[in-house]
Amino acid sequence: MGAGTPIIQYPDEFMLGSTTVCVAISNDIVGNLDGRGSLGRLGLVVL
Repeated sequence: MGAGTPIIQYPDEFMLGSTTVCVAISNDIVGNLDGRGSLGRLGLVVL
């Protein structure tokens, strides 16, 4: 399945997926990135 290919998901169907996130910060600070899988299970949609 290529990027930009539409996916139709019907009621009561289940789908697994993954995302890749790239974050850049300067060398003189410290960062913390925390994922929230629970939001996806609630139906959060990011377009």
